[in-house]
Amino acid sequence: MRNGHGAASDGSGILMFGGADESQVLAETWILRSGSWRRLPTSGPAPRTFPSMAWDAARGEVLLFGGSRVLFGPETLSSERLLADTWVWSGESWRSCETGVSPAARAEAAAAYDEQRRRVVMFGGYTIRGTVRERLGDTWEWNGERWEQAASDGPSPRNNAAMAYDAGLKRIVLFGGSGATADTWAWEGSAWRRISTNEVPGRYNSAMAFDYERGVIVRFGGWDRTTRASDTWLLEADRWRLVESGGPPARNHATLTWHPGLRRVVLFGGHDGESVMGDVWSWDGSRWHIERRVLARKRVDNGH
Repeated sequence: MRNGHGAASDGSGILMFGGADESQVLAETWILRSGSWRRLPTSGPAPRTFPSMAWDAARGEVLLFGGSRVLFGPETLSSERLLADTWVWSGESWRSCETGVSPAARAEAAAAYDEQRRRVVMFGGYTIRGTVRERLGDTWEWNGERWEQAASDGPSPRNNAAMAYDAGLKRIVLFGGSGATADTWAWEGSAWRRISTNEVPGRYNSAMAFDYERGVIVRFGGWDRTTRASDTWLLEADRWRLVESGGPPARNHATLTWHPGLRRVVLFGGHDGESVMGDVWSWDGSRWHIERRVLARKRVDNGH
């Protein structure tokens, strides 16, 4: 069971860290190789939800940044709840990175690896100034050793946007975010450019990944400020296409990640407002397949 977790490809499977189950925020590291999860006996980052994670293919590492110490339950607007630490997973253990200049503490920032430029790109999220939650619109890049701010403008400040690298068009694509926006943006290394797509429903907390087998960005579910969605969209030639595919129940706070071993994108976890999910689904280009069926569990407050 997980929601608000981080996940990234690790070259052969999917690495998952943190998030919350039905009762508490966790600091566990798990790996998905086929259809089964295996917990790794390792220490590393503190418990957290909504960290930013991405596979750094050039260095064969998974990068993790920041997050929040809480998820559900009473939440005091305190900067102490947010994290600004950088960690790298080498394949065997976590390593803390003291980087000097660093992004501000934040949670719910979007991240993806730019294969063309060999950097991890992170956008937005939210931080806390004093006792006020502030959405961010800055762009940072990780070059394997340190963070550098790459831009301060582009998409409006937002958290919980969806982001993925389009390997065919060699650009990072960002969609939606807080407020259930419906705009689509591209980052090609120097500035953000808004993509003129067809009109689609706005979403926040949707899950998105690039399908390397079929060469298309896949997006699933999310929140539209009223209900949770269970729809699947493909981005093709700057047009979003709705796929009538059935599949996973409606949810947000899930992750969608490319699984190199399965050669499919894989959806894991999330919640429907009442219950936390632990099911695993894969997308074959035309329909969803259930890889691991797990009954959802009703959540309880886990704010501390």
